[in-house]
Amino acid sequence: MKTKLILLLIVFQAIFAVDLYSQAKVNSSNSNEYNSIAFFGRENSFNKGTTILQSPNAKFRLIFGDDGNLFIANMNSHGNKIWQTNTANKDAQKFVIQSDGNMVICNTSNKEIWVSNSGKLDVNQICLYNDGSFTALSLGGKVAWSAKEGLQIDNKAWNTNNDQFWYGNVILLMSPNKKHTFVFKEGNLILYQEVKYKWSTDLNNNLAKKVKFDKAGNLFLFDDLSDENTEHIVWSSNSAGKEGEALVLENDCK
Repeated sequence: MKTKLILLLIVFQAIFAVDLYSQAKVNSSNSNEYNSIAFFGRENSFNKGTTILQSPNAKFRLIFGDDGNLFIANMNSHGNKIWQTNTANKDAQKFVIQSDGNMVICNTSNKEIWVSNSGKLDVNQICLYNDGSFTALSLGGKVAWSAKEGLQIDNKAWNTNNDQFWYGNVILLMSPNKKHTFVFKEGNLILYQEVKYKWSTDLNNNLAKKVKFDKAGNLFLFDDLSDENTEHIVWSSNSAGKEGEALVLENDCK
């Protein structure tokens, strides 16, 4: 009996002691089908020129291109990009899926030039669906992060325990009722009340490249991805020292 238990434990461990990721196909119906990369507590790195995922219908591919851009290509439309990180020709070296589910693109100095901010969302796998949706699922199978047509979703409040950064086109916050969004898009912070524009930083020429919410409670826009010296600040909320502890978006769009 003891020997049988030991053998069962060995088999169980062998099943779960897989490498960093495994390809899995979930069959349901039409656009709900997806291929995925599942995580098992270790990180994986992809070099440039790699196809990371392909949808089951072979229509869409998630590609880390030779130029350092991560994008979703519609293979039925001459490879046209429906979503991208806009990191082409910016010294990008590798795309990394970290052990906590955070996804980053690093340059040759190993500095992050794009980040998904999905590391605190209990992400267990990333998926590419038949409709081109690129998502990260939590342990419970719920969509924790999504990237499609230029926007990644972070529908949570951010506190001042640690500095937070966002790059590219990203929804920083979504109200709990999912009607309002606070967006960093094309170099500006924009607040949408439902689908209507309500407020923006109104910076010209797409100057801002990065958003930072720091531990002092201040929100910054920088015109440089790696340098955070004061000369690279193009906008600030000037909210440091005003007892702000979190960045939130309420159901009343405040």
